[in-house]
Amino acid sequence: MYGVFWRFRVRPERALEFERIYGAQGDWAQLFSRHPGFIRTDLWRDPNLIGTYFTADYWRTPYDYDALLREHVGDYARLDQECEPLCLSEEKLGAYELVLQRH
Repeated sequence: MYGVFWRFRVRPERALEFERIYGAQGDWAQLFSRHPGFIRTDLWRDPNLIGTYFTADYWRTPYDYDALLREHVGDYARLDQECEPLCLSEEKLGAYELVLQRH
């Protein structure tokens, strides 16, 4: 499994809209689900820092994520631009492969 992780600082008056768009059934997850390698999106809210969120998008492989970006570059850019007014900042924290351990 491959995960892509982002942190957002959201405008307080836009928090509900942000949660709808970035949540598990939101616009981003719907876009990502166009590729068969997409697994799911999780949205986390920091209870101690109002307006701070974390997203985790899970893919089968890094190649699946890259393919989605290539195949839907226009839709990705459009949605990213539409969502820009919701946030004060966004930061890609990284992308990681899950390490499976056998016991």
